[in-house]
Amino acid sequence: MHIFLIVAFIIFIFLLFLISYILVFGFGITVIYELVTKMPYAPVRDEDVKIIFNRLKSIKNLEGQRKTFVDLGSGDGRIIFEAIRRGFDAIGYDLNFVLNIIAFWKAKFKGIKNAKFYRKDFFRLDLSNIDIVFVYLYPNVLAKLEDKFLKELKAGTLVVSVDYPLQKMKQIDFSKEGKYKLFIYEK
Repeated sequence: MHIFLIVAFIIFIFLLFLISYILVFGFGITVIYELVTKMPYAPVRDEDVKIIFNRLKSIKNLEGQRKTFVDLGSGDGRIIFEAIRRGFDAIGYDLNFVLNIIAFWKAKFKGIKNAKFYRKDFFRLDLSNIDIVFVYLYPNVLAKLEDKFLKELKAGTLVVSVDYPLQKMKQIDFSKEGKYKLFIYEK
């Protein structure tokens, strides 16, 4: 019985350490990942998330329509959470496994049951059934993705890009509200 308590205590301490490491130092892994991939984690500020969705609503009234919303580079999930709150079927994709874990647990903590986060390469996704694509990525990545958008997205699909414009798609709106520039395109 005494050995069982010692083993249980050691396991408890190990799990406590592991959870602390992920929460506190997990972003260290994220920093290493960013250095290797040259794609940093740069979340949209919470106060600007609502501004972005309000702008999107003013451009195209999507109320009452079940639309599929995808965030390429979903980070900690804040865009996906707002999309779900606004009635979208929303999916987040990010290659960074630490951010996916954080997004998953934030969804659990917030009680958002239908949040989906996947660790998948954007360039291997089938985007043909997507209604709205959200991106906050560097121009070099956007340039490669834009060709994929033109090839795969169905007519009428919206692409929302924060801070960096696309070069070939038809821009239907531009705004500078809050901290960010917002470019909206329609295929």
